[in-house]
Amino acid sequence: MFTNLRKLTGPMTIVIAESDVGLRYTLWRLLRADKHRVIATRNGEEALKVMRSVAVPVDFVIADFDTPAMDGLELCRCIAKEHPEIRVLLISDGVTGIDEIQRAGLPFISKPFTAFAIRRRIEAVLQQGGVLSHADNEADRLVGSGEPDCRD
Repeated sequence: MFTNLRKLTGPMTIVIAESDVGLRYTLWRLLRADKHRVIATRNGEEALKVMRSVAVPVDFVIADFDTPAMDGLELCRCIAKEHPEIRVLLISDGVTGIDEIQRAGLPFISKPFTAFAIRRRIEAVLQQGGVLSHADNEADRLVGSGEPDCRD
């Protein structure tokens, strides 16, 4: 097992899209402690804007499934369309959107979770090569389930 993600991957740029300020801050602190560059946003729409504007490429996105303005699944569709190489992990309350997330074949973690559990889940997504890039047709399948509204 590992003690932190930096030992596994080296520093990454991670974007968090989470509407709950407490969880957003906790994830930010946890990932910063592992020496990653972390950008915390309130929803998918903000995350997408940040991803388009930062000078450093984004490596990983952690997105709550149920956020206002643009939910995690819509954000995944936009990422699949624009940057399929970015790895994504969705957060769910364990009820909302689980069927949609599983149908899309996206990795997720249910709230509440521990620091150990989120690190382990991120590690698993990284080892899988990222759900949006592991299969040639994955991005097409996600985008094909309805044209995403990825406008600025």
